[in-house]
Amino acid sequence: MRLGAAGWLAPLLLLLLLHTRPQVLEAAGTFELQIRFVRNEKGVLADGRCCRGGLEPPCPKTDPCRTFFRACLKEYQLRALPGGPCVLGTATTPVLGGNVFSTGHRKNLDSAHKMVVRFDFAWPRSYSLVLEAWDAANVSDVTTQGAGQLMERVTRSGMLNPGEGWEDLWHHGRGTSLEYRVRVRCQEHYYGPVCNLLCRPRDDFFGHHVCDSGGGKVCLDGWTGDECTQAICRPGCHETHGFCEEPNECRCHYGWTGPLCDECILFPGCVHGSCTEPWKCNCETNWGGLLCDKNLNYCGSHWPCENGGTCANKEPDEYECLCPEGFRGRNCENAVLPLPVAESACPSNLCSNGGTCLQGPSGFWCVCPLGWSGESCQNEVTDCLSEPCSHSGICQSISGGFKCHCSPQWTGKTCQIDVNECQANPCLHARGCKNLIGSYFCDCLEGWNGPNCEIREDACQRECRNGGTCQVRNGRHACACLAGYTGAECETELGACASAPCLHGGQCQERGNTTFRCSCPLGRSGHRCERVSGDLCSPNPCPEGSSCLSGKDNYVCTCPEGTQCQKIQEPCPEGVCPGGANVILLYTMLPLALLLVLVVPVLALLVLWINRKSREAPPVPLDPATNNILQPDAVHLIRNITHGDAESGPREPGMVGKVGLPLALRPPSGLPKTDISNEERAKLNRLNASSALPQPSL
Repeated sequence: MRLGAAGWLAPLLLLLLLHTRPQVLEAAGTFELQIRFVRNEKGVLADGRCCRGGLEPPCPKTDPCRTFFRACLKEYQLRALPGGPCVLGTATTPVLGGNVFSTGHRKNLDSAHKMVVRFDFAWPRSYSLVLEAWDAANVSDVTTQGAGQLMERVTRSGMLNPGEGWEDLWHHGRGTSLEYRVRVRCQEHYYGPVCNLLCRPRDDFFGHHVCDSGGGKVCLDGWTGDECTQAICRPGCHETHGFCEEPNECRCHYGWTGPLCDECILFPGCVHGSCTEPWKCNCETNWGGLLCDKNLNYCGSHWPCENGGTCANKEPDEYECLCPEGFRGRNCENAVLPLPVAESACPSNLCSNGGTCLQGPSGFWCVCPLGWSGESCQNEVTDCLSEPCSHSGICQSISGGFKCHCSPQWTGKTCQIDVNECQANPCLHARGCKNLIGSYFCDCLEGWNGPNCEIREDACQRECRNGGTCQVRNGRHACACLAGYTGAECETELGACASAPCLHGGQCQERGNTTFRCSCPLGRSGHRCERVSGDLCSPNPCPEGSSCLSGKDNYVCTCPEGTQCQKIQEPCPEGVCPGGANVILLYTMLPLALLLVLVVPVLALLVLWINRKSREAPPVPLDPATNNILQPDAVHLIRNITHGDAESGPREPGMVGKVGLPLALRPPSGLPKTDISNEERAKLNRLNASSALPQPSL
């Protein structure tokens, strides 16, 4: 079976439409950079050479640089560096001019010398820019990578919010100065600080709105809702029974009618009835039947009995006349007695209001005309005698019938139709109005009450004592009491200890109603036990059998292994513990005693060590000058004797031998000795002593 041309063309068109349907971007905008002024008077590159021919300056002005720009937009970097991918986009200008040029003389100032980088993502606000000025080798080729020579490079990292305003920037390099400006603009129909809020004005099935400057939807007249798709109905249109698809209309749901859709449709054929719900027929007074077409008070509405007959309702639309003596018939219209007796036979003025006097076996009676009743026709007969007005309505006799004056909640001929009070908008501060039978109900907003939601609930009715103020909390009236009072009406006065002023477990004792005294636990003092005093573990506050470890502001109780601490010592009464002062004195003197015990042995060992060293030290040679009885200030002659003299015999009195003279200084034997003074002798002794000292090891 072959498919016709339409058979294979329809799926092809569907696939084509799906492929070419417009894509809605999540965000869209442009980054714009405009070169305002360029100055490269020397016409040099970044390396200092001339743009033309690679010569050293001065450069020929007849052949200036061919200046164009490249921009690389990256994610934010603390220090923008050249190289690497341009994540946010790139842009390149054609050759804009020579060594010096600007955009001041351009007609379209905003579009001249401008580079545009488009983005279809949420603008990150912070960015890094690498802007390079190049000298083009060929005017027509500026897009090829590597074409041209670098003149200047500008790097920048900053933050930029979308808007129409420009941010002016300057750069002064070694050879080139630049003035440029940047801005970010959201694409049409995109708004917000990152250009990701889409708002497109429309007036169709999907919405009826325009957009404000921030991208918010502003509904057109007659429309409401988050997407501006809900029409605003005619004022007064019933919220439940009416609806609208276009502004300012009121279309009724099935079973309701009227301009505001607040009238129910009666059961078909209903004659003397009304309704509060569709397809109902609630009969008026004195009417009955499925269609309210049966008169239940035929006597009250027709008065069929004549000649004083009494009418009685038997069935709907049925009656019976009870005729007086002398009359008969369905309506008592037939008289069974002779004509009325002479007026002289009747008592005078027996029948009033045009009544006719008749005589019978039992005496005289009056036959009243239509509209009157009673023994002497003194009572006017009206339709109000049957009380046709319902719901406390007031009946008024009028020509040819009656009129009912109904209460405000009811209407109709006999006051049986409920009035929709909500049409008059009686509720002031309410979510809505609900019509009830004979009344209405206002659904008040939070904080309002009353029949018409006219009373604010924050008007406190509670009486607060002792300076308390009435407040509404969670819909209830409560008293906020002053300090020192409590109770539902602030009637109870609190003591000074009610606020637990004592800290760290102190016990509060009242002194009157306004003052107190704190009995502090061990280690605490102050008016409210706020200060630390003494040792917290003295005396031991821990249970019996446990040890106390004192810290800076607390203590820890530890029980011995295998034992149980049961009884806890009571705090000291009145904050003073017996023996507390002695314990403090003990803990003050104990460190001094320990210090003495440690210092005395150390001093003794030091003394012994010094004595031992002094005994082990070799004797130091005495200075001859010090052993001499001669005065050091005087100059005395000392005679030196030879070795032979020393061997030959004792020295003469007053003579001193030569001691400690170095061998190199000793004169050879047999040579004559030279006498020296005591000053020279002292110098020789000092030299001898210094040479005898041990030499330090290197």
